[in-house]
Amino acid sequence: MHRSSWIIAFATSALLSDCTPPVAPPSAEQLQQEREIYPDVGKNTDAEQLARLEVFTTGVMTDGRNISIRGKLRNPWPERVDGVRLIFRIYSSGVGTTDPPRATFQEEKTIQIKSGDTTALRMNIETMYAGGESGSFRLEGYAKRVGNRDIPPPPGWKE
Repeated sequence: MHRSSWIIAFATSALLSDCTPPVAPPSAEQLQQEREIYPDVGKNTDAEQLARLEVFTTGVMTDGRNISIRGKLRNPWPERVDGVRLIFRIYSSGVGTTDPPRATFQEEKTIQIKSGDTTALRMNIETMYAGGESGSFRLEGYAKRVGNRDIPPPPGWKE
C-alpha cells in the first residue's frame, strides 16, 4: 500500500473508531465498565470519582510521524471543570480488544469548561506509530477538578 493511501486509511479509520460521543453523564452500565477497566479506583467508584468528559473527534491527520487531533470537549457535569487530562491510546488490533495499547500519550490542559459547555480540543503527538499498520485509537478526557473537588487522576496516569 502506498504511503499516501495508508495515511488516508488511517485518518478514515481514526475518525470512525471513536467519534461517537456520549450524550449524557455515564450510566450505571458505563460506570460498571469503568470499574472493570480501572479496578484500582475502588469498589465504590461513582461518576464523579473519574469525572470523565465527553470527547468529540472532528479531525485526525498524520504525515507518518505526527498525529494532529482536533475536536471538542464537553462538560456533562453540573459544575465547572478546571483542568483536563487527556489520554490518547494507539492499538494494534483494535479498540476494545484485550491487547494492551501499542502506545499511550498523556497531556494536561489548563482550561475551564462551564457546565454543559464545549471547548476546542487540540492535541499534537509525535510517534513512530503514526505510520504503522493500525489505525485504531481511543481518546479520553478527564477533569482535574469539578466544582470545588479535586479529582484523582485515572489509574496509570503519570505524576
